[in-house]
Amino acid sequence: MKESAVKREDFSLAKELKFQEDSLKKAGQQLLYLEEKKSIAITNEDYESAMLIKQEISKIRSMYQPQRTKLQQFNQENIEINNDS
Repeated sequence: MKESAVKREDFSLAKELKFQEDSLKKAGQQLLYLEEKKSIAITNEDYESAMLIKQEISKIRSMYQPQRTKLQQFNQENIEINNDS
């Protein structure tokens, strides 16, 4: 996606896509960490902590869903543009 924007010399879009990509990578790392913590809490039968971690995971996912949707839409548009070429 980003490479396609650079190829078209749409550097503003490339910059935005890089930011989005970096943000989603960071969120993914946070989610992995929290999933591991939740798993440990469940193993230790610390269900209160597991519940709080689950809520944090949901919060992060809902916070980043608009970015994921935006990137998916751009990707679909990019596929259609490339198929028309």
